[in-house]
Amino acid sequence: MHDLAKPETLKGSVKSKRKIVIKAALAVFGLFLILAGIKALQIVTMMSAKPPMPVETVTSAQVKEEDWAPVLSSVGSVSAVQGAIVSAELGGTVSEVGFESGAVAKKGDVLLRLDTSSEQAQLRTAEADLDLARADLERSRGLATRKVISKAELDSAESKFKQKEGSVDNMRAMIAKKEVRAPFDGQLGIRQVNVGQMINPGQLVVPLQALDPVYVDFALPQQHHAKQIVAAAASGRHVFCEKPLCTTAADVRPELFINIPTADIARALTELALPSMHMASEVLPGMRGRGSGVIVNVASDAAKTATPGEAVIGAAKAAIVMFTRTIAIEEKRYGIRANALTPSLVYGTASTERITSDGFSAKLFERAAKQAHLGVPTAEDIAALTVFLCSPAAARLTGQAISVNGGISAA
Repeated sequence: MHDLAKPETLKGSVKSKRKIVIKAALAVFGLFLILAGIKALQIVTMMSAKPPMPVETVTSAQVKEEDWAPVLSSVGSVSAVQGAIVSAELGGTVSEVGFESGAVAKKGDVLLRLDTSSEQAQLRTAEADLDLARADLERSRGLATRKVISKAELDSAESKFKQKEGSVDNMRAMIAKKEVRAPFDGQLGIRQVNVGQMINPGQLVVPLQALDPVYVDFALPQQHHAKQIVAAAASGRHVFCEKPLCTTAADVRPELFINIPTADIARALTELALPSMHMASEVLPGMRGRGSGVIVNVASDAAKTATPGEAVIGAAKAAIVMFTRTIAIEEKRYGIRANALTPSLVYGTASTERITSDGFSAKLFERAAKQAHLGVPTAEDIAALTVFLCSPAAARLTGQAISVNGGISAA
């Protein structure tokens, strides 16, 4: 009987262990469900709650008004307004070099001297012959006064004296040409000669470039032309592009003529009138080569209407207008057009701000602005008209001086 009861005991033990495992598994699964529920509840709570605003660092600065100009990037080449390759007019042996490579030269500075010992000897001979001819002429005049010699002999003595005088002048000119001088102020390049060197007529001595002012030759897309013109009107600088514009906003304020110092008259006329002529001189050869081109000069209504305080300004601006009209006639056969704009007052420009800040000119333009019932023109107005003059739509328009003044005058 003992052997039969043993298998039943083992079966009961196995069933008991199986129940324990199942209960443990259910407990673990229940715990997992509880944890999952808690986590889900946390997620729902976080999603429903509004997130806090992030903390940012704030800096402050004092607000102030400044002029701002748009910038366009381009690649161009800088060229001097005036440049020359200084060379020797006559040949000879270099006796002195009066400059260093890269130095600054002033107009009239001696850059090079050639040996003039032979010419100096010839000059002394010519001067001796001149002294003798002068003495013979004085003697002949005395004899002719006393009727001792004929008129023909006196004429011969005068002719001989003039010949000897011409020989002296010729030798002095030859000696002067043996000195090479700087034709204008500028920066010297690398010298091409040395002391003791024999040079030929026309041989290069040194390049010379005037660096104040300089021109920048660059290209920009057509759609940026209006921006260029606005910037030029605001700054008073020259703009060179395929269709060039020249502005002349020099630092010259309106003033009664009697109050202008005499020394300032030439400076004002030069600063106001010459830039347009310099610009045209530089660009016209290239325009002729292409067979087309447009020049727009910005002058002033002072060129047309007599205004107190603008005697000098009006004279300079009238020069620009007449220069533009003359260029239009001279260059029309080469497909080149030239026109001038003559505004009275242009808002939004540095020159207007300067002349309306105080003094006589401020009162003058305050009264003028009241007459502009159509509104005082802006730099954008000048730009738009200039773009039109440069466009094919104005292909038949040349030699005109167009007023842009909002009704201030009808000149």
